[in-house]
Amino acid sequence: MPESDDDMLLLYFHGGGFCFVSPNTHSSFIGRVCQKICSRGLMVDYRLAPEHTYPAAHYDCYTVYRTLLKEGYDSRQIILMGDSAGGNLVLGTMLQIQQEKLPLPAAAVLLSPVSDMEMTGNSAYEKRNDDPFFDLPSLLLMRNTYLNGAPPREPLVSPIYAEYMKLPPTLIVVGSEEVLLDDSTRLFDKMIKAEHPVELIVGNGMPHVYPLFSQLPEADEAIESIAQFLLQHEVIKGEDPTVKTVL
Repeated sequence: MPESDDDMLLLYFHGGGFCFVSPNTHSSFIGRVCQKICSRGLMVDYRLAPEHTYPAAHYDCYTVYRTLLKEGYDSRQIILMGDSAGGNLVLGTMLQIQQEKLPLPAAAVLLSPVSDMEMTGNSAYEKRNDDPFFDLPSLLLMRNTYLNGAPPREPLVSPIYAEYMKLPPTLIVVGSEEVLLDDSTRLFDKMIKAEHPVELIVGNGMPHVYPLFSQLPEADEAIESIAQFLLQHEVIKGEDPTVKTVL
């Protein structure tokens, strides 16, 4: 197991379509990741729609990051991570960090992130009969509930349309059978063209945010991949699990 800095913090933004949250599910997953990378974890309890619409959740997540810096955290000790809508909030927070010229986190991990609120990806239609969790009408309902009239192409809510000036090492994990597949693959392509340090993992036959489901062996593999990615980019300390010692 890696031996990381005692002050390393995994700052997690949960998914749930900006409208709901399942603390037990997310807390268990965050605990497994933190144990693997020897980090503390903090999940942001951001405000939810329909009572609190855009930009409430974006503001809350960015404010927590900014407050951590004000309280003395080094940005190099913070890993941003989020699933689905939470992945969108990670990207939005990094855009706000850049706009305010604050130091970026050490790394970002995105699990099936929502990157295109316009939902123009082909997978939204091609995977509509394969995705066991979402269909297009449900996604549109959650999107419209949160945006409450805000333009869906605005870069802060649709990061796929943002101009990325600089980003930390970023890992994207997505399932092959989800309607949001193209939100990840198109984001990856854009970041590659901009020469950002980014890696994409597509879980074959996997559903939306599959790393959260501890009963799947692929979930454990995803957590291993997250740890490996952070090790390779020297975000956490320890021996790279891909390197074997020959006796």
